Amino acid sequence: MRLRLALLLAGGTVAVMGCLGVGLTDGGPPSIIITSPAGPTVSGNVDFAADAVDDVAVVKVVFSVGNQVLFEDTTLPWTTQWNTVPTTNGPVTLKAQAFDAVGNSGTASRVVTVSNIPN
Repeated sequence: MRLRLALLLAGGTVAVMGCLGVGLTDGGPPSIIITSPAGPTVSGNVDFAADAVDDVAVVKVVFSVGNQVLFEDTTLPWTTQWNTVPTTNGPVTLKAQAFDAVGNSGTASRVVTVSNIPN
């Protein structure tokens, strides 16, 4: 980021005195929590959502089911849909990983139980 120092002189004249480069200091990784699904048991199509914050900016959130990436979200709100039907019934770990602009990341995880009725 560059800041410009300017003076407003009598008569409305603006005099630019110089520019100063300022770097933003990143204080660490983003914080993230999974907000949905809220319950311990899921079936069908469910919302998979998270809240993420950083001292500078969160640039993306990666949603994973087990070890498979489901979706990379680069815009608010941090959310996607998860079709649980192809997932084997039983416990599975959901993970949401938030990244900031310099590559720091924070992770939240939650175990849910998939319980789809077989056809």
